[in-house]
Amino acid sequence: MVSYSGPTPEVHVDDNGDLIIVATPWGTRSSAEKAIEEISSFFLAAKDDQEITSPFDILTCLSVPENHLRTSVLFANQAIYKEENLAEYTTGTELFVCAKQDDFFFWSQVGNPSIILKRKGRPLIALGGTSDLSLDYSFEQNLSPLPSELLGIEPTLNVRYHNLIIHPEDRILLLSHSSLEQPVLLLDNPTIDEVSRTLAQMDADQPHWVAEINF
Repeated sequence: MVSYSGPTPEVHVDDNGDLIIVATPWGTRSSAEKAIEEISSFFLAAKDDQEITSPFDILTCLSVPENHLRTSVLFANQAIYKEENLAEYTTGTELFVCAKQDDFFFWSQVGNPSIILKRKGRPLIALGGTSDLSLDYSFEQNLSPLPSELLGIEPTLNVRYHNLIIHPEDRILLLSHSSLEQPVLLLDNPTIDEVSRTLAQMDADQPHWVAEINF
């Protein structure tokens, strides 16, 4: 991971590499730490116990492991809201959490990052992401980042869910930035250092971070 100013993410990778959590705190770091604790605890427990129960509805449009991931994110949102923000807003976190089962890759996110796929023989493909609120007030140049979605701020949560069948040599780039700019998508087969340099050249005052997932 390459970070260029701005909030530094908390990153968790479980021992088998089957679960990756990237939580970027806005406020105290406790929201990111709580998100990692809650998500890893439930998701990994559910993986070993098919009879585990959940207070949340099961979505028929999602597979069993995707529903487990959804439940773990909702537990994390509930915990952060009750422990940190019930009386007043003190902290929230942008979230990317992903898991893999054979060649089935699936993820949930709240706010940034953007997710970019590099597949052999193909240009970069934007798979998902979000623009932040600073774009609403930015004109000739981008203002400082202002997240549009945060985990733990409200008792209910809009979580986005995605999945992908992984091909050999696929790479996933995670890009946290106020917007996904065209010069990044025009890069051929970039390293995370090249993506970071491109962003810095475009706007040296804009914080960002870039990470890569290899399979």
